Amino acid sequence: MLKIVSEILVFALLTTTTTFASETQPIANVDDAYLRWNRDRTEVDILEYRKSKPPTWVLGKKIVFQPRVATKKGGREVWPQSFVISRKEGTKTKNVRVNLFKPVFPAYRTQGESVLKSSIVASVFDVNGTNAFCQLMKWAPNGDLEFYRYTDGSCSDFRPHLVNGKKYYTYGKLLPKPVRGTMAASIVVLDENFDFVREIPGEFDQHDFLLLGDDHFVSIESALRRTSQGLLFSDRIVREHKAGKIEFEWSISDYMKHVKVPQTAGAYIVEDGSDAVAELVHLNSVQMLPNEVIIGLGDSGVVSVNRKTRAINWILGGFHDEFGLTFQQHPYFVHSSKFDPSTNRLLIFQNRTLGSALSFTPSRVTAYEIDPKKKALKTFKVIRAGKEITPFLGSVQESAPDVYSIGFGKNMTPDAEHFVEFANGRDTMSLRFLTPNSVTYRFYREP
Repeated sequence: MLKIVSEILVFALLTTTTTFASETQPIANVDDAYLRWNRDRTEVDILEYRKSKPPTWVLGKKIVFQPRVATKKGGREVWPQSFVISRKEGTKTKNVRVNLFKPVFPAYRTQGESVLKSSIVASVFDVNGTNAFCQLMKWAPNGDLEFYRYTDGSCSDFRPHLVNGKKYYTYGKLLPKPVRGTMAASIVVLDENFDFVREIPGEFDQHDFLLLGDDHFVSIESALRRTSQGLLFSDRIVREHKAGKIEFEWSISDYMKHVKVPQTAGAYIVEDGSDAVAELVHLNSVQMLPNEVIIGLGDSGVVSVNRKTRAINWILGGFHDEFGLTFQQHPYFVHSSKFDPSTNRLLIFQNRTLGSALSFTPSRVTAYEIDPKKKALKTFKVIRAGKEITPFLGSVQESAPDVYSIGFGKNMTPDAEHFVEFANGRDTMSLRFLTPNSVTYRFYREP
């Protein structure tokens, strides 16, 4: 089943009738607006609107509403996100909540319906980076939009967490002037109702963040250091913070003690004044397990680190693969990795299937069953390799046995999906943004 902007009840509103349409269309007598009812007709979304003086829309011939003009708060314009009007249907009067979305709202369409009951969460931003805004979004399993919030300023990685039985959400609030060579942010924490809880100050790298408790989290941080050859580089550091103390720390500097990292090929330079800051290897993902930490590396490898000794247990892929992977098995440009120690199975989302940074080949999800002690590959499987190409960003989450939620962050393939649920060997649900340049970091399923 095809849905445009997540709802089949897209309509041209008259006083008492609803017109069905196959795609979003302007509403009669409404100034550049798109509307969408929910199923019980108690809520309507204005998906796009234009500021006017004053901003006024006429719903049919009888209902006229005029939301308040943006107010100044802290020197910035603050627009109302919703208000309530009364709508008369025959002899009955119904209160209707009207949700106002800014013109940057990313139009999208969904196909199919999830085999799961859990909602889908992601943050959406403009890939061009010309607009300092971010949008927090949550969809129901059938593709209906459950939550939307526009945030001023850039943000990243909106995601759910389950902490001591309670649901929380976090996202990174990007800082305007972070440490050189980083994309850093403070972390905003929301409760299950999306109300503000607190902001964790700091300059946290936005590749991953795990909320584990009230004062317990895992972050990726950065520091400027020099190699033994004198090269200034941005060192990436995994830190576990608990009750104001650092419980665990491991960095690229530790990795360089174990292996030789190329200091020219594969590194890109961030110019900052007179200094050139190299990023030798960055960190893409972190998974905390009872006895080990699984870290996805920017050199296309995944490393297991002993949680107590900080020693490297094994490395799969990358410049220093220890499992003898073939060219076809090698995970190129890993962006998401999850390891199950009970089955010794490693699940990876990789941006490209070929080793060259210039080869824009379809992204894929792969699984590796390994023997960690013998450092041997037992089985290798390509879970899904479609036509989607995302040169960076992206994710995979095995939300249930043989059910994979896959995000294609910057999808470069025309008419391909930005999110796919792949269950039992087939695509069961998908979502594609119709607004150009709409990009996500990762998609998540709620716990």
